[in-house]
Amino acid sequence: MILIYSPKITNRLKYAASLLLDGLYGISVEITDNQNDFLNFNGPKINYSQTPLTSEEIFIYSNGLLNQKGIKFFKPDVKFVNKIPLTFISSSSHCNFGFDLFAASFYFVSRYEEYLPYKGDAHGRFEADQSLAFQNGFLEVPVVNIYAELLLKEISKKYKIEKPVISCFKFLPTYDIDNAYAYKGKGFFRSFAASINNVFSLNFDVFFERLNVLRGNKPDPFDTFDYQIELQKKYNLNPIYFFLAGDYGPFDKNIYVFSRSFESLVKKTDDYALISLHPSYASYNNPKRLSMELSRFAKIANQPITRCRQHFIRLSFPLTYKLLLENNVYNDYTMGYATHTGFRAGICSPYYFYDLESEQITKLKIHPFTAMDMTLNKYMKLSAEAAEKKLSELIDIVRSVKGNFISVWHNDSLCERGIWAGWRKVYESMVANASMKSNDKVH
Repeated sequence: MILIYSPKITNRLKYAASLLLDGLYGISVEITDNQNDFLNFNGPKINYSQTPLTSEEIFIYSNGLLNQKGIKFFKPDVKFVNKIPLTFISSSSHCNFGFDLFAASFYFVSRYEEYLPYKGDAHGRFEADQSLAFQNGFLEVPVVNIYAELLLKEISKKYKIEKPVISCFKFLPTYDIDNAYAYKGKGFFRSFAASINNVFSLNFDVFFERLNVLRGNKPDPFDTFDYQIELQKKYNLNPIYFFLAGDYGPFDKNIYVFSRSFESLVKKTDDYALISLHPSYASYNNPKRLSMELSRFAKIANQPITRCRQHFIRLSFPLTYKLLLENNVYNDYTMGYATHTGFRAGICSPYYFYDLESEQITKLKIHPFTAMDMTLNKYMKLSAEAAEKKLSELIDIVRSVKGNFISVWHNDSLCERGIWAGWRKVYESMVANASMKSNDKVH
């Protein structure tokens, strides 16, 4: 157990201390505002204040962020020390780390900067290039995991205790099923309209391919599910599938959710993977729509739905997460950027959502993802070879801090056609690399 002294005990401090010590290393934490209790304590102890008390302590100078309530308009300075980006820098010569690592960690994981006014992209999303991490060149650095390591090393060094055994690197492959099939399960009217459009645009190859698929003479090009199953069996993986189950619309183009094709696919997938909901484009700030889709998919899947990842990675803080909690969803996998690889919250381990609006620690666990197929191909415009290299680098980064590498892929990006030609090799390389000594379940 580690005792922390602070003149003021706040939910923010409880959250940050618990995350870095208990959440990442399983070390129990107690916080006291009684100086005598702190000074008389014989075990490892941290003084989190603005005044050193004893040579027997680890002193972290509090910059005040964790004593505040509400949102203030500011942008922290960043300084690199030994190639590690530090923020909330301390001028105190007594501070063990030279920065307030509790405040810094809290700033990143709470997504403090996303509560401030910002200009969203075409989909209303907070963009990566607006973040402190991107602007200072450390978006692909899991700073919070590194800060926790720094703290643990200092504790072990000062108090001559062994580092606790921590969990190993883990790999969790996830899939977003935005469009299960290219042709199957679309219903008569969508199929007919698409066929007519093919004829008028003289796209006869697609017209006849659609006809052959619907007649059962040819496999659907987006039906890559058997391939996925074989790969998962080979590496003993435990994937999660997120199915889009919203109504058809401009950004929601999955097959008809009440079709036999969809229901059959959901049931088949449930035999070898965890299945859950991929809430539609408009659901991230719409209580009725989200509730309807959760109820709809729960009936199709014949099980309660407690996990989600928002379609188009749309997040609105804190509204989206509040809506999930109101619907008894306790695990979210949306934390990441659509346009850039890396660590949106500065962390590659699961953690609980802190609601800055209510100043409460919640029961919603956030599972950050590191890389997505569309990010690499569409947004970063990497070749298959460059994407393979980038993924290898990211896996090494996550492995170095013993975090969780969560990938996001789509069934249609494994079709080996068009812009996805040659990308199965990318995926297979990533899976093989990330699967080395990472067979623990990460659910």
